[in-house]
Amino acid sequence: ATMSSSTDNDYFEYGFEKVKSRFDRLTGLIQKSAGKLERRSKFGIFFLIECTELRNETKCHELFKNSGIETRLGSRYGYDPAESIVMTCIGDYDSEFEIFYKKTEALVNKLFDDRSVAEWKEMSNDGTRRVFNSGIGSLTSFGGRQYTNSNSEMIENPENLTVATPGLISGVGPGIKRDLTYCLARYAAANVRPCEEGEGCGPILGFTFEVNNLDEYRSLRRRESSYDRLQVTPRNFQPPLDPDAYYFAWGDNSTVVEKDPRCNYNTFISQSYWDYILGGIMAWDGRLLDTGRYTWDLEAELKLHNNNEVNIDGLVTAAPSISLEERREYAVQFVNTTVASELPWYNDRRCPYTGNMNIKTADELFPTVAEQLGGNAGGTISPPSSQVVNDYIDKILRDGGWSNKAANSIDERAEPCEQSFVRDNNLPPARDRTGKFGPVNLYYSDVEIWRKTNEKVLEAEDV
Repeated sequence: ATMSSSTDNDYFEYGFEKVKSRFDRLTGLIQKSAGKLERRSKFGIFFLIECTELRNETKCHELFKNSGIETRLGSRYGYDPAESIVMTCIGDYDSEFEIFYKKTEALVNKLFDDRSVAEWKEMSNDGTRRVFNSGIGSLTSFGGRQYTNSNSEMIENPENLTVATPGLISGVGPGIKRDLTYCLARYAAANVRPCEEGEGCGPILGFTFEVNNLDEYRSLRRRESSYDRLQVTPRNFQPPLDPDAYYFAWGDNSTVVEKDPRCNYNTFISQSYWDYILGGIMAWDGRLLDTGRYTWDLEAELKLHNNNEVNIDGLVTAAPSISLEERREYAVQFVNTTVASELPWYNDRRCPYTGNMNIKTADELFPTVAEQLGGNAGGTISPPSSQVVNDYIDKILRDGGWSNKAANSIDERAEPCEQSFVRDNNLPPARDRTGKFGPVNLYYSDVEIWRKTNEKVLEAEDV
Protein backbone atom coordinates (compact mmCIF):
# COMPACT_ATOMS: atom_id res chain seq x y z
CA ALA A 1 0.00 0.00 0.00
CA THR A 2 1.17 3.53 -0.73
CA MET A 3 1.48 5.89 2.23
CA SER A 4 -0.59 9.03 2.03
CA SER A 5 1.22 12.37 1.85
CA SER A 6 0.06 13.25 5.35
CA THR A 7 1.22 9.92 6.81
CA ASP A 8 4.49 10.20 4.94
CA ASN A 9 5.14 13.63 6.43
CA ASP A 10 4.24 12.40 9.89
CA TYR A 11 6.69 9.53 9.52
CA PHE A 12 9.60 11.75 8.58
CA GLU A 13 8.68 14.31 11.25
CA TYR A 14 8.76 11.52 13.84
CA GLY A 15 12.13 10.30 12.60
CA PHE A 16 13.60 13.78 12.52
CA GLU A 17 12.55 14.57 16.08
CA LYS A 18 13.89 11.24 17.38
CA VAL A 19 17.30 11.66 15.75
CA LYS A 20 17.46 15.34 16.75
CA SER A 21 16.78 14.44 20.38
CA ARG A 22 19.52 11.81 20.36
CA PHE A 23 21.95 14.11 18.56
CA ASP A 24 21.39 16.92 21.07
CA ARG A 25 21.71 14.57 24.06
CA LEU A 26 25.01 13.18 22.78
CA THR A 27 26.32 16.65 21.95
CA GLY A 28 25.62 17.79 25.51
CA LEU A 29 27.24 14.65 26.88
CA ILE A 30 30.41 14.99 24.81
CA GLN A 31 30.78 18.61 25.96
CA LYS A 32 31.14 17.33 29.54
CA SER A 33 34.39 15.49 28.76
CA ALA A 34 36.46 18.59 29.63
CA GLY A 35 37.76 18.84 26.08
CA LYS A 36 38.99 15.26 25.69
CA LEU A 37 36.23 14.47 23.19
CA GLU A 38 34.75 16.75 20.54
CA ARG A 39 31.78 16.29 18.22
CA ARG A 40 32.93 16.62 14.61
CA SER A 41 29.71 15.92 12.69
CA LYS A 42 26.89 18.20 11.67
CA PHE A 43 23.35 17.07 12.43
CA GLY A 44 22.52 13.62 11.07
CA ILE A 45 22.23 9.94 11.85
CA PHE A 46 26.02 9.48 11.82
CA PHE A 47 27.78 10.86 14.90
CA LEU A 48 31.51 11.60 14.51
CA ILE A 49 33.67 11.98 17.62
CA GLU A 50 37.26 13.23 17.83
CA CYS A 51 39.61 12.10 20.60
CA THR A 52 41.39 15.43 20.86
CA GLU A 53 44.55 14.29 22.66
CA LEU A 54 45.23 10.89 21.11
CA ARG A 55 45.94 11.99 17.53
CA ASN A 56 45.50 8.40 16.38
CA GLU A 57 42.18 6.92 15.23
CA THR A 58 43.11 3.37 16.30
CA LYS A 59 43.76 4.52 19.87
CA CYS A 60 40.49 6.44 19.82
CA HIS A 61 38.69 3.32 18.57
CA GLU A 62 40.30 1.26 21.36
CA LEU A 63 39.31 3.84 23.98
CA PHE A 64 35.65 3.32 23.10
CA LYS A 65 36.04 -0.44 22.61
CA ASN A 66 37.45 -0.82 26.11
CA SER A 67 34.23 0.79 27.35
CA GLY A 68 32.11 -1.70 25.40
CA ILE A 69 31.28 0.77 22.60
CA GLU A 70 31.65 -0.24 18.96
CA THR A 71 32.76 2.47 16.54
CA ARG A 72 34.14 2.67 13.00
CA LEU A 73 37.39 4.34 12.01
CA GLY A 74 37.09 7.80 10.54
CA SER A 75 39.51 6.92 7.73
CA ARG A 76 36.77 4.76 6.21
CA TYR A 77 34.90 7.99 5.52
CA GLY A 78 37.78 10.07 4.20
CA TYR A 79 39.26 11.46 7.40
CA ASP A 80 42.99 11.49 8.10
CA PRO A 81 43.86 8.81 10.72
CA ALA A 82 45.83 11.46 12.59
CA GLU A 83 42.59 13.41 13.15
CA SER A 84 41.64 10.64 15.61
CA ILE A 85 37.98 10.47 14.52
CA VAL A 86 35.59 7.56 15.00
CA MET A 87 31.97 7.19 13.89
CA THR A 88 28.86 5.61 15.33
CA CYS A 89 25.28 5.46 14.09
CA ILE A 90 22.57 6.84 16.36
CA GLY A 91 19.60 5.34 14.50
CA ASP A 92 19.32 2.05 16.38
CA TYR A 93 16.33 0.80 18.37
CA ASP A 94 15.56 2.82 21.50
CA SER A 95 16.81 0.10 23.85
CA GLU A 96 20.11 -0.23 21.96
CA PHE A 97 20.65 3.52 21.84
CA GLU A 98 20.07 3.86 25.58
CA ILE A 99 22.69 1.17 26.27
CA PHE A 100 25.12 3.00 23.99
CA TYR A 101 24.34 6.31 25.68
CA LYS A 102 24.93 4.94 29.19
CA LYS A 103 28.26 3.41 28.20
CA THR A 104 29.33 6.67 26.57
CA GLU A 105 28.24 8.56 29.68
CA ALA A 106 30.42 6.32 31.86
CA LEU A 107 33.39 6.92 29.55
CA VAL A 108 32.85 10.69 29.56
CA ASN A 109 32.61 10.73 33.35
CA LYS A 110 35.91 8.85 33.63
CA LEU A 111 37.65 11.16 31.17
CA PHE A 112 36.24 14.18 32.98
CA ASP A 113 37.37 12.95 36.38
CA ASP A 114 40.86 12.05 35.13
CA ARG A 115 41.28 15.57 33.75
CA SER A 116 39.82 17.26 36.84
CA VAL A 117 42.20 15.38 39.15
CA ALA A 118 45.22 16.17 36.95
CA GLU A 119 44.31 19.86 36.67
CA TRP A 120 43.72 20.20 40.41
CA LYS A 121 47.00 18.46 41.18
CA GLU A 122 48.85 20.90 38.92
CA MET A 123 47.15 24.07 40.16
CA SER A 124 47.25 23.20 43.86
CA ASN A 125 50.80 21.85 43.62
CA ASP A 126 49.68 18.54 45.14
CA GLY A 127 47.49 20.28 47.70
CA THR A 128 50.13 22.71 48.99
CA ARG A 129 48.94 25.87 47.19
CA ARG A 130 45.64 27.78 47.30
CA VAL A 131 43.63 28.03 44.09
CA PHE A 132 41.40 30.92 42.98
CA ASN A 133 39.06 31.22 39.99
CA SER A 134 38.43 34.65 38.45
CA GLY A 135 34.85 34.73 37.18
CA ILE A 136 34.59 36.57 33.88
CA GLY A 137 30.95 35.91 32.93
CA SER A 138 27.92 34.33 34.55
CA LEU A 139 29.92 33.31 37.64
CA THR A 140 29.21 36.85 38.87
CA SER A 141 25.82 35.59 40.07
CA PHE A 142 25.73 34.13 43.58
CA GLY A 143 22.26 32.69 42.95
CA GLY A 144 23.46 31.05 39.75
CA ARG A 145 26.57 29.53 41.32
CA GLN A 146 24.59 28.31 44.31
CA TYR A 147 21.98 26.61 42.13
CA THR A 148 24.72 24.92 40.09
CA ASN A 149 26.44 23.69 43.24
CA SER A 150 23.08 22.19 44.31
CA ASN A 151 23.08 20.04 41.14
CA SER A 152 20.54 22.45 39.63
CA GLU A 153 17.91 21.37 42.13
CA MET A 154 15.68 23.33 44.51
CA ILE A 155 16.87 22.33 47.96
CA GLU A 156 16.39 23.63 51.47
CA ASN A 157 19.43 25.14 53.18
CA PRO A 158 21.78 25.42 50.18
CA GLU A 159 25.45 25.95 50.92
CA ASN A 160 27.13 29.29 51.47
CA LEU A 161 29.52 30.45 48.77
CA THR A 162 33.09 31.62 49.04
CA VAL A 163 33.45 35.41 49.07
CA ALA A 164 34.27 36.87 45.64
CA THR A 165 36.64 39.81 45.30
CA PRO A 166 36.03 42.25 42.41
CA GLY A 167 39.10 43.67 40.72
CA LEU A 168 41.17 43.96 37.57
CA ILE A 169 42.96 40.83 36.36
CA SER A 170 45.74 40.45 33.80
CA GLY A 171 47.02 37.54 31.78
CA VAL A 172 50.44 35.96 31.67
CA GLY A 173 52.44 37.32 28.72
CA PRO A 174 50.96 39.87 26.30
CA GLY A 175 47.68 40.13 28.22
CA ILE A 176 44.09 38.92 27.98
CA LYS A 177 40.81 40.25 26.66
CA ARG A 178 37.15 39.34 27.23
CA ASP A 179 34.93 38.87 24.20
CA LEU A 180 31.56 37.25 23.51
CA THR A 181 32.69 34.40 21.27
CA TYR A 182 32.25 31.20 23.29
CA CYS A 183 29.58 29.14 21.56
CA LEU A 184 26.93 27.60 23.78
CA ALA A 185 25.10 26.33 20.64
CA ARG A 186 22.38 28.92 21.20
CA TYR A 187 24.14 32.17 22.12
CA ALA A 188 27.63 33.65 22.46
CA ALA A 189 28.96 33.61 26.02
CA ALA A 190 31.84 35.49 27.64
CA ASN A 191 35.26 34.17 26.82
CA VAL A 192 38.77 35.17 27.84
CA ARG A 193 41.59 34.69 25.35
CA PRO A 194 45.25 35.75 25.13
CA CYS A 195 46.06 38.92 23.24
CA GLU A 196 48.34 38.86 20.26
CA GLU A 197 51.80 40.37 20.60
CA GLY A 198 51.60 44.13 20.30
CA GLU A 199 47.80 44.21 20.54
CA GLY A 200 47.95 46.30 23.69
CA CYS A 201 45.19 44.61 25.69
CA GLY A 202 44.41 46.14 29.03
CA PRO A 203 43.28 44.27 32.15
CA ILE A 204 39.66 43.14 32.51
CA LEU A 205 37.34 43.19 35.49
CA GLY A 206 36.95 39.81 37.16
CA PHE A 207 35.40 38.45 40.34
CA THR A 208 37.87 36.17 42.11
CA PHE A 209 36.94 33.48 44.62
CA GLU A 210 38.75 30.57 46.24
CA VAL A 211 38.21 26.97 45.12
CA ASN A 212 38.75 25.14 48.38
CA ASN A 213 39.17 21.50 47.36
CA LEU A 214 39.00 18.95 44.55
CA ASP A 215 35.27 18.34 45.01
CA GLU A 216 34.54 22.05 44.57
CA TYR A 217 36.76 22.11 41.51
CA ARG A 218 34.97 19.07 40.02
CA SER A 219 31.63 20.84 40.39
CA LEU A 220 33.01 24.01 38.83
CA ARG A 221 34.80 22.11 36.06
CA ARG A 222 31.62 20.24 35.15
CA ARG A 223 29.81 23.54 34.67
CA GLU A 224 32.69 24.93 32.55
CA SER A 225 33.60 21.63 30.89
CA SER A 226 34.27 22.99 27.40
CA TYR A 227 36.49 25.89 28.43
CA ASP A 228 40.29 25.98 28.57
CA ARG A 229 42.02 27.32 31.68
CA LEU A 230 44.06 30.51 31.39
CA GLN A 231 46.43 31.51 34.17
CA VAL A 232 45.76 35.07 35.32
CA THR A 233 46.94 37.38 38.06
CA PRO A 234 45.01 40.01 40.06
CA ARG A 235 46.30 43.58 39.89
CA ASN A 236 45.75 44.02 43.63
CA PHE A 237 46.27 41.23 46.18
CA GLN A 238 43.93 42.55 48.83
CA PRO A 239 42.72 40.01 51.41
CA PRO A 240 41.51 37.30 51.09
CA LEU A 241 43.61 37.02 47.91
CA ASP A 242 46.97 35.34 48.36
CA PRO A 243 50.01 36.44 46.29
CA ASP A 244 51.38 32.87 46.40
CA ALA A 245 48.17 31.23 45.13
CA TYR A 246 47.34 29.98 41.62
CA TYR A 247 44.77 32.09 39.72
CA PHE A 248 42.90 31.05 36.59
CA ALA A 249 39.96 32.05 34.40
CA TRP A 250 37.88 30.03 31.96
CA GLY A 251 38.47 30.84 28.32
CA ASP A 252 40.14 29.87 25.05
CA ASN A 253 43.91 29.52 24.78
CA SER A 254 43.84 30.56 21.11
CA THR A 255 44.31 34.18 20.05
CA VAL A 256 42.26 33.49 16.90
CA VAL A 257 38.46 33.40 16.93
CA GLU A 258 37.46 30.32 14.93
CA LYS A 259 34.08 28.89 14.02
CA ASP A 260 33.21 26.38 16.69
CA PRO A 261 32.13 23.07 15.07
CA ARG A 262 29.53 22.64 17.82
CA CYS A 263 27.69 25.74 16.60
CA ASN A 264 25.05 24.49 14.20
CA TYR A 265 23.12 27.74 14.26
CA ASN A 266 23.60 31.43 13.67
CA THR A 267 24.63 32.33 17.19
CA PHE A 268 23.96 35.77 18.65
CA ILE A 269 24.44 37.99 21.69
CA SER A 270 21.73 37.29 24.24
CA GLN A 271 20.30 40.17 26.27
CA SER A 272 19.27 37.63 28.91
CA TYR A 273 22.95 36.73 29.27
CA TRP A 274 23.83 40.38 29.92
CA ASP A 275 20.96 40.50 32.46
CA TYR A 276 22.34 37.37 34.15
CA ILE A 277 25.83 38.85 34.51
CA LEU A 278 25.00 42.47 35.34
CA GLY A 279 22.06 41.46 37.52
CA GLY A 280 24.40 39.11 39.37
CA ILE A 281 26.77 42.00 40.07
CA MET A 282 23.95 44.27 41.25
CA ALA A 283 22.43 41.58 43.52
CA TRP A 284 25.85 40.34 44.67
CA ASP A 285 25.73 38.39 47.96
CA GLY A 286 22.52 39.94 49.28
CA ARG A 287 19.97 37.74 51.07
CA LEU A 288 16.40 38.84 51.66
CA LEU A 289 15.50 36.02 54.06
CA ASP A 290 17.29 33.63 56.39
CA THR A 291 16.91 30.65 54.02
CA GLY A 292 20.50 30.43 52.86
CA ARG A 293 19.47 31.42 49.32
CA TYR A 294 21.05 34.40 47.57
CA THR A 295 18.06 36.50 46.57
CA TRP A 296 17.94 40.27 46.21
CA ASP A 297 15.30 42.80 45.14
CA LEU A 298 17.10 45.55 43.21
CA GLU A 299 13.88 47.39 42.34
CA ALA A 300 13.01 47.65 46.04
CA GLU A 301 16.55 48.79 46.86
CA LEU A 302 16.32 51.52 44.23
CA LYS A 303 12.93 52.64 45.58
CA LEU A 304 14.26 52.91 49.12
CA HIS A 305 17.66 54.32 48.20
CA ASN A 306 16.59 57.97 48.07
CA ASN A 307 14.42 57.76 51.17
CA ASN A 308 16.56 58.75 54.15
CA GLU A 309 13.98 57.42 56.63
CA VAL A 310 14.04 53.83 55.34
CA ASN A 311 17.20 51.73 55.09
CA ILE A 312 16.81 48.40 53.31
CA ASP A 313 19.59 46.94 55.49
CA GLY A 314 17.14 46.78 58.39
CA LEU A 315 14.55 44.88 56.34
CA VAL A 316 16.73 42.02 55.09
CA THR A 317 18.81 39.18 56.50
CA ALA A 318 21.98 40.41 54.80
CA ALA A 319 22.47 43.39 52.51
CA PRO A 320 25.09 43.06 49.75
CA SER A 321 28.60 43.47 51.17
CA ILE A 322 29.32 46.11 48.49
CA SER A 323 27.39 49.39 48.32
CA LEU A 324 24.88 50.12 45.56
CA GLU A 325 27.17 52.76 44.06
CA GLU A 326 30.19 50.44 44.04
CA ARG A 327 28.22 47.57 42.52
CA ARG A 328 27.06 49.83 39.72
CA GLU A 329 30.62 51.03 39.11
CA TYR A 330 31.81 47.42 38.86
CA ALA A 331 28.97 46.57 36.46
CA VAL A 332 29.86 49.49 34.19
CA GLN A 333 33.54 48.53 34.35
CA PHE A 334 32.67 44.93 33.41
CA VAL A 335 30.88 46.17 30.29
CA ASN A 336 33.69 48.60 29.49
CA THR A 337 36.32 45.82 29.61
CA THR A 338 34.41 43.59 27.17
CA VAL A 339 35.47 44.08 23.55
CA ALA A 340 33.07 44.76 20.67
CA SER A 341 31.40 41.99 18.66
CA GLU A 342 30.30 41.50 15.06
CA LEU A 343 27.38 39.28 16.11
CA PRO A 344 23.71 40.37 16.11
CA TRP A 345 22.21 41.35 19.47
CA TYR A 346 18.75 40.02 20.34
CA ASN A 347 16.37 40.92 23.14
CA ASP A 348 15.43 37.44 24.37
CA ARG A 349 14.15 38.56 27.78
CA ARG A 350 10.76 36.85 27.23
CA CYS A 351 12.38 33.62 26.01
CA PRO A 352 15.83 33.46 27.66
CA TYR A 353 18.37 31.42 25.73
CA THR A 354 20.51 31.09 28.84
CA GLY A 355 20.35 27.86 30.84
CA ASN A 356 19.39 29.74 33.98
CA MET A 357 17.72 33.16 34.01
CA ASN A 358 16.82 36.12 36.17
CA ILE A 359 13.76 35.29 38.27
CA LYS A 360 10.68 35.78 36.06
CA THR A 361 6.97 35.16 36.55
CA ALA A 362 4.77 33.76 33.79
CA ASP A 363 3.45 37.17 32.72
CA GLU A 364 7.01 38.24 31.86
CA LEU A 365 7.61 35.26 29.58
CA PHE A 366 6.62 34.26 26.07
CA PRO A 367 3.45 32.10 26.39
CA THR A 368 5.15 28.88 25.21
CA VAL A 369 7.98 29.32 27.73
CA ALA A 370 5.56 30.08 30.56
CA GLU A 371 3.49 27.01 29.70
CA GLN A 372 6.57 24.77 29.70
CA LEU A 373 7.80 26.04 33.04
CA GLY A 374 4.60 25.72 35.00
CA GLY A 375 5.21 26.42 38.68
CA ASN A 376 5.32 29.91 40.16
CA ALA A 377 8.35 31.33 38.32
CA GLY A 378 11.51 30.53 36.40
CA GLY A 379 15.13 31.32 37.23
CA THR A 380 17.31 31.60 40.34
CA ILE A 381 19.24 34.73 39.32
CA SER A 382 18.61 37.90 41.28
CA PRO A 383 17.37 40.52 40.86
CA PRO A 384 13.87 39.49 39.77
CA SER A 385 13.07 40.84 36.34
CA SER A 386 10.93 43.97 35.91
CA GLN A 387 10.79 46.96 33.60
CA VAL A 388 12.63 49.02 36.21
CA VAL A 389 15.44 46.44 36.38
CA ASN A 390 15.57 46.06 32.59
CA ASP A 391 15.91 49.82 32.12
CA TYR A 392 18.57 49.97 34.82
CA ILE A 393 20.66 47.25 33.12
CA ASP A 394 20.22 48.91 29.71
CA LYS A 395 21.58 52.13 31.24
CA ILE A 396 24.61 50.24 32.56
CA LEU A 397 25.25 48.87 29.06
CA ARG A 398 25.03 52.38 27.59
CA ASP A 399 27.29 53.87 30.28
CA GLY A 400 29.79 51.05 29.71
CA GLY A 401 30.04 52.01 26.04
CA TRP A 402 28.22 49.03 24.57
CA SER A 403 25.32 50.83 22.86
CA ASN A 404 26.84 50.25 19.42
CA LYS A 405 29.36 47.46 20.00
CA ALA A 406 27.45 44.65 18.25
CA ALA A 407 26.22 44.23 14.68
CA ASN A 408 23.16 46.25 15.69
CA SER A 409 22.68 48.90 18.36
CA ILE A 410 21.00 48.47 21.73
CA ASP A 411 17.96 50.27 20.28
CA GLU A 412 17.72 47.79 17.39
CA ARG A 413 17.53 44.55 19.37
CA ALA A 414 14.89 42.30 17.85
CA GLU A 415 12.89 39.78 19.88
CA PRO A 416 13.49 36.20 18.68
CA CYS A 417 10.82 34.46 20.75
CA GLU A 418 8.16 33.66 18.15
CA GLN A 419 10.64 32.52 15.52
CA SER A 420 12.66 30.48 18.02
CA PHE A 421 9.83 27.95 18.19
CA VAL A 422 9.69 27.54 14.39
CA ARG A 423 11.96 24.88 12.94
CA ASP A 424 14.09 25.49 9.83
CA ASN A 425 14.75 29.19 10.37
CA ASN A 426 18.02 31.00 10.92
CA LEU A 427 17.64 31.26 14.68
CA PRO A 428 18.76 28.67 17.23
CA PRO A 429 15.83 26.68 18.65
CA ALA A 430 14.40 27.83 21.96
CA ARG A 431 15.26 25.84 25.07
CA ASP A 432 12.78 23.27 26.29
CA ARG A 433 11.93 24.49 29.81
CA THR A 434 9.54 21.66 30.68
CA GLY A 435 9.73 21.01 34.42
CA LYS A 436 12.70 23.33 34.88
CA PHE A 437 12.97 24.97 38.35
CA GLY A 438 10.33 22.60 39.76
CA PRO A 439 6.70 23.16 40.69
CA VAL A 440 7.81 25.68 43.35
CA ASN A 441 10.73 28.00 42.68
CA LEU A 442 12.15 28.60 46.16
CA TYR A 443 14.20 31.58 45.02
CA TYR A 444 11.08 33.35 43.79
CA SER A 445 9.23 32.28 46.95
CA ASP A 446 11.85 34.14 49.02
CA VAL A 447 11.21 37.31 47.01
CA GLU A 448 7.43 36.89 47.23
CA ILE A 449 7.46 36.36 51.00
CA TRP A 450 9.82 39.29 51.60
CA ARG A 451 7.73 41.64 49.48
CA LYS A 452 4.56 40.58 51.25
CA THR A 453 6.16 41.11 54.66
CA ASN A 454 7.35 44.62 53.70
CA GLU A 455 4.54 45.69 51.39
CA LYS A 456 3.52 48.68 53.54
CA VAL A 457 7.04 50.11 53.42
CA LEU A 458 7.46 49.42 49.70
CA GLU A 459 4.11 50.95 48.79
CA ALA A 460 4.46 54.06 50.96
CA GLU A 461 3.74 57.26 49.04
CA ASP A 462 6.95 58.97 50.10
CA VAL A 463 9.21 56.14 48.80
